[in-house]
Amino acid sequence: MPFNCSLVAPGVPCKSKDVTRSTFFFETGKTHLLRLVNTGGNGNQKFSIDNHELIIIANDFVPIKPYTTKVVTLGVGQRSDVLVKATGKATDAVWMRSELDVPCLNVTSFQPNATAIIYYPHADQKNLPTTTGATWQSNNCANVRLGSYQIALRHVK
Repeated sequence: MPFNCSLVAPGVPCKSKDVTRSTFFFETGKTHLLRLVNTGGNGNQKFSIDNHELIIIANDFVPIKPYTTKVVTLGVGQRSDVLVKATGKATDAVWMRSELDVPCLNVTSFQPNATAIIYYPHADQKNLPTTTGATWQSNNCANVRLGSYQIALRHVK
């Protein structure tokens, strides 16, 4: 996505003019599998898709009892498999968001929010979405306790 070059320290090169946003396409009524990973080295990510619920079905490739949420928390190096039902209208365009849980980061020049666009089949791709993101509160970079994921153990004979 385009980067806000005003956040870069003086003298550091920054190119943002020719950068475009990532775009994804949903079909109303279909369910999409997303495999999310926090590839960062410092800080939790909060992933969401405006106006959509996310069903988490695995964490770090461990099957769990699925649960529904509006925001997925990803610790550093953590992976989550998420199902998203495309519930929008055929003309919808919505933001996909990845936001850093900022309070514990010791960084002064960064862009903590990344966005991509999800277009439904008949959305006007010339315009940016106008949707609003889900609200969440910082957990001061603590990850969700593994016990709260209700791990689904499978017995192997």
